[in-house]
Amino acid sequence: YLNDSIDIQLDGYSNYKIYSIELLKDGVHYGSVSDTGKTTIADTGRYSIKTVDITGTEKIYTMEDLFNDLDSSVVIDKEAPVANVSIDGNAISNSWVTSDGKLKVEFSDNEYLRDATVTVNDSIFNIDLRTLKNGEYTIDLQNDITRANDGIYKVSVVVNDLAGNSSS
Repeated sequence: YLNDSIDIQLDGYSNYKIYSIELLKDGVHYGSVSDTGKTTIADTGRYSIKTVDITGTEKIYTMEDLFNDLDSSVVIDKEAPVANVSIDGNAISNSWVTSDGKLKVEFSDNEYLRDATVTVNDSIFNIDLRTLKNGEYTIDLQNDITRANDGIYKVSVVVNDLAGNSSS
């Protein structure tokens, strides 16, 4: 997962048996590979390569196929994840909470989340969100947090995705 563009150099592009090589984003034509075998991937999406040989046979290769392993997909993700905070089902509009209900934080991302940190007063909750596109975490303000002397809970949330995008 990347949040920036990546340049790719393909070997074998000049093989006489290859008629064309095409870059696909989310399964749809995104661009052609230059006659030097170079291409740049810059937009959010999942990428693959489609080849057509001189007989007209098409084959689509995932990045895992091309890199010959199970861990090398190329996904460009420039969108920051989102966190929504509510208390007892009611959205809060600022970072201050004064009631002792259930604080619920909902996380979402267009690709995959990595982690989040929710801080309530001096209590820090580190949340592992790997493999999730959507997740949630609930804190019981009456039992999980020591209430401040002024009765106010200061809430902050930072959520990160696999590409390194972050929002708070």
